[in-house]
Amino acid sequence: LKGAENANRNLVDLIPIPKVNPTFPGEMSTPRKEIIELAIKPIQDAFAKLDEYEALIPTVSTMPEVNMVLKVIGDINMRSLIWSDPTEILVDPRYRAMNPAYHLVTLNCPDTLLSPDLPGPLANLRVPGMDSMAMDGYFVVRTTGDELATGNEFKVVLPLEFPDTQIQVHGLESDMLTQNWSCPAGFSEGTCGTAPASNAGTAAACRAGLAFLEEKKLPLQQNPVFNCRFFQKPSEPWGTPCEISNMSFGDAQCIFPNGSMETFIVGCTVDEFAAQISGFEELIRSGLHFLDLTVDGIVDTIMITLRRLVEENILNPLNILLNGLHCSFMREFWSGLTSSLCLRSVSGLYTMSVSYVVAAILSLLVAGAMYIPWRFSRDNQDIWRTTHTGEAAADAEAPTVAETDLASPPVPAVEAAPPSAAVPAADGTPGSRQFSL
Repeated sequence: LKGAENANRNLVDLIPIPKVNPTFPGEMSTPRKEIIELAIKPIQDAFAKLDEYEALIPTVSTMPEVNMVLKVIGDINMRSLIWSDPTEILVDPRYRAMNPAYHLVTLNCPDTLLSPDLPGPLANLRVPGMDSMAMDGYFVVRTTGDELATGNEFKVVLPLEFPDTQIQVHGLESDMLTQNWSCPAGFSEGTCGTAPASNAGTAAACRAGLAFLEEKKLPLQQNPVFNCRFFQKPSEPWGTPCEISNMSFGDAQCIFPNGSMETFIVGCTVDEFAAQISGFEELIRSGLHFLDLTVDGIVDTIMITLRRLVEENILNPLNILLNGLHCSFMREFWSGLTSSLCLRSVSGLYTMSVSYVVAAILSLLVAGAMYIPWRFSRDNQDIWRTTHTGEAAADAEAPTVAETDLASPPVPAVEAAPPSAAVPAADGTPGSRQFSL
């Protein structure tokens, strides 16, 4: 029953069958090889491809296009990009007479040169501030936006009929005799139409521009008229902001149990609003990073769960089936049979023989121990019997009373000494008979 050390007794490795996909006519294989090639190996290859695809999943937060957009968002100066709507200005009689070039004025007090990282015509764009509108004035030149502006010259893309046309924009102080301007407080002194060169047209344009500055621009600088939006933190009082930069897969602390995210609005100033817009770069980047972590975590969970289910329900049972088609159970059966009938029986017989020998030795010891009291008892019995036998013989030889009366006078009987008296003891005194073995 015991074969070679590496002998294979599995039937799926011993039975030859024709190969399902032979590489040459008559190619043979075994059931195990065919099952591995047709069932197990395709599953393993599929998981290997899934592992390769998982490594190729792009991360949104590191895409160059996304980084470019985020960089633009981070470089946005909202104070320099909040401009009026020309349509609404034209239909409002209070501001209709205002110089159209004042539409370019931002919420900044000084002039601003926009970042070169901004797209299109906004790159390197110099835009006027409220100081230039109120006091110094500026020049506007139609350009493509590629040239850098210098000094008081603001090169912007305007819907002018003739390209490269330079327009001089005078400040409001040009129509005032005296003025006192500070930003963002405004004019503390100054009346339109009081300058020596002013006329009805310039006075109307000055008054419309002054109203536009005091009613539209300066309030945005001073009052919390903007809405800043924040994410609400779950399980906290309403109005508690939640930082999504702290979220990770498995720790989405800004997501409510129903899978949604709530926001709340707080009134803020233009500075706070501009700071929040600039912070959107990091905010969006954190959100995209959380998205990447979530995708990786979900893919890993799916892969691990799918691999475990396939192994537990397909591969492992199939391997158990393949490894169980062998004759090794006969070895275990015959091993038990031979062990019971031969090895264990011989061991039992040997144990019985040893027990008999031990019993015989113990019997001899017991017999020897019993012989000593038996010998003493026997000798005492023999002495007693000899003694009483002599007395009985003397009694038999003495005449009876009738015989004495009939024959002659009685003769006194001589009492015989007991045999024990005739045998002195070891110390010379009469006594019992003693024996030794």
